[in-house]
Amino acid sequence: MAGLEVDEPQGSNAIACFTSDVFLWFTNQVVCFRGLCAPEAIAPAKFFNLPCKICTCSNIVSRLKAYSEVVKDLARQGRLIALAMSVKGVKRSDIPFERYMMEVFGNTSSIRDRYRLHSDALGADLGDILKRLIIVLGHICDKSSISHSAVTFDVMVLVNDSAMDVLKDGERRSIGARKEPLKCPKVHAVPIAPTTWEPNHSSIKLAIFPSLYAFLGKVVISFKFVSAAKFVKLNGDEIRIRRASITLEPPGRLGCTKKSNLHTTFGEGSRNVVIDLAENVQVGTSAKLSLWFTGKINDRGEGLHRIVYSCQGQEKIAIVSNFNKGYARFAFPCWDELTFRSSYEFVVDIPENYTVISNMTVISAASFQKAVNVVPIGNGFKSVQFAHTPKLPTCALGLIAMEANYVERIGPGGMIFRFYGMPSSYKRNTAALDIIVKIYAVLEEYFAYRIGLEKLDYVSVPDFNECASEFYGLILACENYLVAENSEDGRTEREVHVSIAHELTRLWLGAVVSPQSWNEFFIHDALCTYVGDKLANIHCPSREFEVFTALCDTNKGLIMDASRHSKIETIRNPIDIDIYRTVNLFAKPYHMLVLLERFLGDELFRNALRSFIYEYAYKSISLSQIWRWMSSLSGYDVELIVSEWMSKPGFPLLCAEIDWSKPTAVLRLKQTRFIEDGTNGQKEFCWAIIVMYSYKNAKAPLFHLMTKQEDEIVLSNFNRGDWLKLNWDFKGFYRVFYGIELRRALFKSFQCFGDTNRMSILADAVKVIAYLELLEACAEETCPGMLSLMATSAVELMGTFQFAPMYKRLRRFFRKLLYPMFHTYGWKPKESRSYLEKVARFSLLSALVECGDEIVVQFSREMFDAFVKYQVPIISQLRPLILCAVCRYGDEADADTMLRLYKENVDEPNSSEYLAAIGYTPILSVLENLLKFYEAGNLASKSHIASIFEYMPRTVVGHKFAWCYIKAHWKELVQTHGNTLYFDKLVKQALTNVHGEMIDWNVDDAFASPDDVEPYLRPLLRSIQVRSRINTQVLAQHVEVGQWLQGRGFKGR
Repeated sequence: MAGLEVDEPQGSNAIACFTSDVFLWFTNQVVCFRGLCAPEAIAPAKFFNLPCKICTCSNIVSRLKAYSEVVKDLARQGRLIALAMSVKGVKRSDIPFERYMMEVFGNTSSIRDRYRLHSDALGADLGDILKRLIIVLGHICDKSSISHSAVTFDVMVLVNDSAMDVLKDGERRSIGARKEPLKCPKVHAVPIAPTTWEPNHSSIKLAIFPSLYAFLGKVVISFKFVSAAKFVKLNGDEIRIRRASITLEPPGRLGCTKKSNLHTTFGEGSRNVVIDLAENVQVGTSAKLSLWFTGKINDRGEGLHRIVYSCQGQEKIAIVSNFNKGYARFAFPCWDELTFRSSYEFVVDIPENYTVISNMTVISAASFQKAVNVVPIGNGFKSVQFAHTPKLPTCALGLIAMEANYVERIGPGGMIFRFYGMPSSYKRNTAALDIIVKIYAVLEEYFAYRIGLEKLDYVSVPDFNECASEFYGLILACENYLVAENSEDGRTEREVHVSIAHELTRLWLGAVVSPQSWNEFFIHDALCTYVGDKLANIHCPSREFEVFTALCDTNKGLIMDASRHSKIETIRNPIDIDIYRTVNLFAKPYHMLVLLERFLGDELFRNALRSFIYEYAYKSISLSQIWRWMSSLSGYDVELIVSEWMSKPGFPLLCAEIDWSKPTAVLRLKQTRFIEDGTNGQKEFCWAIIVMYSYKNAKAPLFHLMTKQEDEIVLSNFNRGDWLKLNWDFKGFYRVFYGIELRRALFKSFQCFGDTNRMSILADAVKVIAYLELLEACAEETCPGMLSLMATSAVELMGTFQFAPMYKRLRRFFRKLLYPMFHTYGWKPKESRSYLEKVARFSLLSALVECGDEIVVQFSREMFDAFVKYQVPIISQLRPLILCAVCRYGDEADADTMLRLYKENVDEPNSSEYLAAIGYTPILSVLENLLKFYEAGNLASKSHIASIFEYMPRTVVGHKFAWCYIKAHWKELVQTHGNTLYFDKLVKQALTNVHGEMIDWNVDDAFASPDDVEPYLRPLLRSIQVRSRINTQVLAQHVEVGQWLQGRGFKGR
């Protein structure tokens, strides 16, 4: 069917299909500002940045694009909008629609010049479309006008009362000749509705055959035509449409028209289904589209996929849905985007031994009453029917079928909570179920909104490839993920609380209210995580929560955002979400939320969320509405603060100096863009920074909103020698450079600060010697977060200085500093440890392995020999480092043993640890044999290529070998791993310690060629170059660092 072509579009149909996307296109490309000819000429409306689906090379569009660049500057100043459009009227307008026809019909064979549109005809057809555009543009904001002199136009076309005036060639109309100003209705911003079809309800019946890895299906979609069209376009991928029919009920007429055996084709790379209706369908027509289809149950985790697992020695198959990020189209034809909301009803035919769970409760097929029973249909199958869902996007739907049993609790309001699991282990989830009931009630109170669920099901899925997936009324989690064992290798009760809070929060901020576009995914994820963290910390308090956030989110995010200049312009496809996960886009919005709540107050922050959920429940809406609520409640322009942080790459460096020239001390602040490698010539930005600070005589932390490039704060009761700390508690997403006087006072009082503030001071150190002095001052440190930060930085510094003469002295310094800290934790602690303590223990051991500590190396050898000879298990958390210690300081025989263990245990989830250990060896012949093993196709998984290079750059031999191998096999690696996350990880690991002398521009050539590499991989080159400059600058300090070490008694040998 994919090879068939639809009929060539004729006449008005071409206009109809074209104008539906022109409606979106004008929103994005048109020149929009207030005060076209006078302040009151056009009422301002909020601008929606929608994806542009039409791209042409005409003069008209080139002019529009040029004007839109001017508008970006205007929008940043005032963010005002008015409708204006520059179209040069000609007898034969050259606005082609080839690109649109490609997207709709999948080919251009039917496109001819005769289908180019006449400008006057286009204007007439766009009149009603543009009138609707004015209404949809939404929320009216009162701001000062922008002068007309800011920009000029050759020709102006204004929309007034559904009419568009198209001027003749070369004609100008004076300002006085224009019609009355356009009156825009004052309405709240609403989600952009589907421009052609408006879904109402979908009834989906699936007959699933687990042993055949296949399913049959029928979907009946009820919808309405909101624009005239002669086709229906749905999302559908890897499904085969067997038959299609439609029932049409035109408005104002009695009776229906049924059309059967409709012609269907696949378009846009076979990811969409187009149903040809043969004739035009008028606006307002109600329709029921019935599609019969077949599909395969894949093993890629998309749509309906299978998981093969073992239960009590028997092989079992679980059928699991993944409709997130546009994957519902793999299971049934649908409108698979966030803006399309519809109610759904599932009927599933499945073997009788399976338990089927979905979003809603099970109902009896005959009486339509609530029931736990199902209807047997013979041949060992049963039919399970579920109740209708409310209006949801497809990403909120869920379905799972497996052999399972459950434990149950009844909530205070009569709501049913169940936790399903394998029959052999489901009772282990009892404690987690009690936590679920409690946190659900806490969330209802926090948001002041009852979802109305009759039941909530958790399912423990064996061999699940995600930690958890959240759907409306159904949450899937990997096996034992929510089992609190409080053991060295297990999860703590605190971790279980945090996980459950994150998952349940997404019921409100995800299913009930979902983002309007995939472009808001990361800030939406940050919002859910922050609220979950906050409530989990209330329900299960932990003094380590702030430290964990500073270590794992703030510090990591700052490092990545400074070195990679990460920024997302637009996520046009939900698949891009996985691609952009390689860049830390989560930390910036997360810490923006932390500071916003502290700045505005907990009550105002919570009230804004409550108002947002209450007003937009069961809608897809832009998250910008939350900032508008906060702005209206607080009086601050929160939307401006957020938009500036989210739209700019990198983050600010705040330079702080004390000015004593006045009677009262004045703190002078200047912000510049922080670039970790120190390069100049980059574009400067000005952020709206919420500065949280404190000083010696301050009674409590203070706030200051800095919106200028330079600012000042008057400090009362501040004396010379007093300490002053900016970015209090490490909550701000920026770095601080203190003047000499402030830095000395801060370092002198270092031990007086709390854990997060000490981590912040350590992270802000800019010189290696100053950093080492701070580390030396932390010899008695006990905070696990600080210990983790110290150990991680030790590994990084040793990796960078491995080429310097003072490398061995630096290793001895870190060995002496870190071993007493690791000794307090020990190899086998007697009591359970918190998560941060586990991280600290692992980080310290990793640094000591790099240092070559004799005790660590000897103990690792003993544990490894006991494991190989007598199968004495090694603690799983420390096993990769113990294997690395053996290979790093062993011989070729140890590497051969590791390779044998990999082959024997290739099916184990942690088998790649053996490959990582082999890559840590400094023996060149071993590394060459390891890469030959890879090239022969012996790896069990593509992801294992990243493990091979994980520790290789930590030795001089391994680093040079990895660099040469990347250069020589760049194209092959791109072809094999370029479209996966493993390639990105491989490059980051293999080139960790690269420095300026090793840069080879062959890499630049590979990235610069669009034929050889996908666009999302090109930032890797910039990452390599930035990391190289950073390492080069650090390496240049080796002489003074060596002298400093010698002064501390670490002399060269």
